[in-house]
Amino acid sequence: MKIIYISKKHFLDYILFFFILAIFFALASSFRMFGKGADYNGYLAIFYGEESTEPAFRILKVLNQFINREQVTLCFVYFVCAFVGLYLKGSLYIQYSNNFLLSIFLYLPTIYFLHEYTQIRAAIGLGICYLSVDEINKRQFKRFLVRVLFAMCFHYSSIIMIPVYFYCNLFKKQKRYIQILWISFISCVLLSKFLHGQSVLIFLGSSFYSKLFFLEKLGALQNMNGFSVFNVCYFLILILNTIYYALYHGFLRQDSDFTIFQLSSLSAIMFYVFFNLGFHVVTFRLSEFFIPFLFIVIAKITVKFKEKILLAPFVFVILLYYMRTFAKAVL
Repeated sequence: MKIIYISKKHFLDYILFFFILAIFFALASSFRMFGKGADYNGYLAIFYGEESTEPAFRILKVLNQFINREQVTLCFVYFVCAFVGLYLKGSLYIQYSNNFLLSIFLYLPTIYFLHEYTQIRAAIGLGICYLSVDEINKRQFKRFLVRVLFAMCFHYSSIIMIPVYFYCNLFKKQKRYIQILWISFISCVLLSKFLHGQSVLIFLGSSFYSKLFFLEKLGALQNMNGFSVFNVCYFLILILNTIYYALYHGFLRQDSDFTIFQLSSLSAIMFYVFFNLGFHVVTFRLSEFFIPFLFIVIAKITVKFKEKILLAPFVFVILLYYMRTFAKAVL
């Protein structure tokens, strides 16, 4: 049975509130309120030309032409995709987050601009995959596979969930999970010295306060030269998981909760694995896929952490950082 953290008394209120938010942000995506975005020209080629795309978007193209009397209206496409993507993320947070509002307000100033505003195909495909947590836990591989194949109709990159299924079920020991996270980080540091000849001190000291690169210019970067292993997002994943493990002698015992922790760590692991190998686009695409799970982990930590007043400075700094990054991305 799935865990619903929102009480029945407030469930409808949250649904209606999120519906209004989803409408607003879907319209923002639809009318390109924050600029065109990195993938806009690619979608022009798909819907105004003959550029190949996934099966679901071929159907959407036909539906678009039917509704708009043979005229392709990209505004309609963006609205539909952004709304569906947001609905899927909202469903994820309703089911698994201890604090729905916190998870949503962490998501909207960050990943929304990457998925529902820029990568609208991935927004839906990955959103469908995100809801497979229970299927991974219960090892319902056939149901899981059907979900992934359906998600691939929206974005082929959803196939990455196949190895993820085996990763989550293979490494069930909690200490193994934290070991893999740190081994990935340390290997990244050593690999940089081996491949690029940098001393460890120079490598660790460069770009210490790295950006949340998935927000840069509303799309992927052309190269990774400006970033270090201290990229804020991935280093945050590493530190939060380690502190939680140390303070509470392990992670939450419920299967779905531990899987959420596993999935949230995959962004950092993939970032550290591909960081030095020159596959910049692959690094960017794969490492950002699982960041939405981080916002569930943060909510779980805030509930678990009893000394709430000590979280206030941390929250304040993170909010300021988000606001600064948001302003640079959209202005």
